[in-house]
Amino acid sequence: MSHDLANTANALRARLRESAGLVRPFPTFLGRNWLEAVEVELELGGGVVDVDRGCVVVCPDGELYELVLRLLPGAEVVSDPNPAEELVPLALTDAEYVMWAQAALEALRFYLE
Repeated sequence: MSHDLANTANALRARLRESAGLVRPFPTFLGRNWLEAVEVELELGGGVVDVDRGCVVVCPDGELYELVLRLLPGAEVVSDPNPAEELVPLALTDAEYVMWAQAALEALRFYLE
């Protein structure tokens, strides 16, 4: 069964890269010109969204990342032109990847229609 799950995850990884490559222009995220990304929300059922991972995005490379905001001491505004933000690749099991990739494909669908 884990072999089937790994095959599914790999197939979704390829499909996600392909789909992200079709989105042109790729949208900027929250008005940040330096970041092209689409937010991905994983619904756990009943309208409940998984918030354990923070802000998850899919980028033009078709990879999933967590957007980590690092607040700088003395920063007055979060929209500072010199953001202290970082994209961290998600470390996911095959089962987790399948769920997140499906959610990412759904999020990209809006931009592909």
